[in-house]
Amino acid sequence: MGQYQPRISFDIPQARRHLVDVGFVYTLRAYPLPQGRRVKVRGLPDTYWQEPLGLAPVSLEPWVVASGFSTVQEWRDIATRLARGKPMFLYKVWRISRP
Repeated sequence: MGQYQPRISFDIPQARRHLVDVGFVYTLRAYPLPQGRRVKVRGLPDTYWQEPLGLAPVSLEPWVVASGFSTVQEWRDIATRLARGKPMFLYKVWRISRP
């Protein structure tokens, strides 16, 4: 029996498209994910690795280019709405294998 792999979702089209097209994405989450491990992305057959980069910094400028969003403001507005007041964590998620 295989090892359990946490699952994450990418329901925001811009972020999901960047992950699929480029193979990695920076994402903000309102919950901590396990420290650096394999994850399955809901609806995608590939296996991914996620690495936490810590609490979301005040400036997301260095990461916005690989987030799927056009601007930091667009990214932060959507993430803040989804986080509902919880602290946000920054992660890098990238494809490590294909089926």
